Amino acid sequence: MVAYSLVNMVGRASAANILGITVRELDKLVEIYDLSEKLTNLVEPGASITWAREVKNLNKKLLTPTILDNIVRKINEQEITNSKDIRKLRQVLKDPVAKENFAAPGAASKARCPGWESNPSRGLILRKLLILRNNKMEKNHKNAEVRYTAGTRNNRRASAERHR
Repeated sequence: MVAYSLVNMVGRASAANILGITVRELDKLVEIYDLSEKLTNLVEPGASITWAREVKNLNKKLLTPTILDNIVRKINEQEITNSKDIRKLRQVLKDPVAKENFAAPGAASKARCPGWESNPSRGLILRKLLILRNNKMEKNHKNAEVRYTAGTRNNRRASAERHR
């Protein structure tokens, strides 16, 4: 990567000035490149930058060094086979129980993270098990008939008949 080599040659501030970007943006590029170097066992080696971008876009509070090491290990062992599945980790890492199961060493993939299951293409699918705490979906489901019939002719007729 040009930015990475330039930082090694002339330093951070000079490299940022030459490239016309801020030092913060340059640091992010360097971090992404460093992480991409750790991703070794990919089907397409050029995709390591894409994987590293997805991992680095996770919230810093959720991405502890242990979790980062687990994600890199799972990518290298091809337990996670699609870079877009990294986005789904946001939901898993927000739940403390799922996060603990995800980070637990030595268990099978499904046992480590009970809200995930693999699909036939070896990618990961998030099941609705982790979103049970959110009852909004249930409330909306119960009120669906009321919501879709509000303001229609049938609703006005029923309302008029009740008031007679």
